[in-house]
Amino acid sequence: MKGHKLSAYTLMEITVAMLLSAIVISVCYTAYGLIDNYYQTFRLKNESQDQALTLRHVLNQDFASHSIIIARDNGIELIGDSIGVTYMFEQGLVLREIKNVHTDTFRLSPSSLILKFDGKEIEVGDTINELDFFVRIDKGVEIPMNFRRVYSAVQLYK
Repeated sequence: MKGHKLSAYTLMEITVAMLLSAIVISVCYTAYGLIDNYYQTFRLKNESQDQALTLRHVLNQDFASHSIIIARDNGIELIGDSIGVTYMFEQGLVLREIKNVHTDTFRLSPSSLILKFDGKEIEVGDTINELDFFVRIDKGVEIPMNFRRVYSAVQLYK
C-alpha cells in the first residue's frame, strides 16, 4: 500500500500568511486611529463654532427685545418689560442667566470686553448701547462679537 499524500499548507506558508494578515490589520487600525482623531478634532471645532453662533444669536435677540442695557461687574444686565437677563463674562465661560428661570452656559473664552455708550467707554452701573468682545473658539482663532442698541428718547429718559 502506497501512502496517500494529503494536501496541506507548510508551516512556512502559514507563517507568511499570518505575517501578511498582521501587517494588513495594523495598517487598518492605524488608518482608523487617524480618521477617529480627525473626526474628534472636527467635532470639537464645530461644537465651539456652534456655541459662538448661538451666543451671537441670543445676544442679538436680547439686545433687540430689552428696553435698557446696564453695565455690571464682568457683564451686562438687560432689563425688559417682563423678564431680565444677565450676561456674565468669565474666564472660559459666558453665562446667560434668565432671572428665576434658568442659566445658559457657553463654553467660550471671552476677551477684550468693551462696554460703550455713544462711542465712549462707560463705568459699571451706566447704560450701554455698544458691546464689543472676542471669543476664542480654537487655538489662535478668535471671533469678534459686536452688538449695538439704538434707544428711543423715551427709553433713555426712564
